[in-house]
Amino acid sequence: MSSLAELIGNVSTGGILGIVGGIGTGLLNYFKQKQEHAFKIEEMKLGASLEQVKTAGNIALAREQGAAIAFAGSQAADAAITGTSTWVANLRGFTRPGLTWLFVFALFAIIAVSIFMPDWLAEAPPLLSFGVEMVVDTTGMMIAWWFGSRQIERQSRTWGNKDASASVQ
Repeated sequence: MSSLAELIGNVSTGGILGIVGGIGTGLLNYFKQKQEHAFKIEEMKLGASLEQVKTAGNIALAREQGAAIAFAGSQAADAAITGTSTWVANLRGFTRPGLTWLFVFALFAIIAVSIFMPDWLAEAPPLLSFGVEMVVDTTGMMIAWWFGSRQIERQSRTWGNKDASASVQ
């Protein structure tokens, strides 16, 4: 009888140990797969971040190359103009800033007239009202273009450089 009990004890002990070992192996495999999945997710996040940085660097590079090509083209076009008189060259150089100043002074004149004669625009003919509106809008666009576009470009360069860890200034 004792050998039967011993046999049953050995079988049941082996079965219990087998079950415990199977559960242990399953748990270890579960945690191993969980760790591998976490690693793969982190790897994909880093890969996406790397692609963002590469893209930002490529954009910054393309912007700088485009600016260099445009500047070289502008210089070549200016150099191609030969034989002009001094006053024509001076007029060409004064056109953009001159138009800006003209519109700024016109805007100040409109403001001054509006302060001293508040109802003048309400009584003005429609064409004059339209002209005043165009001067105000055009002046705003000129100022925004001259100063705003430079600030936006400077800011976009800063953001692109931060993303790309670049130092293109």
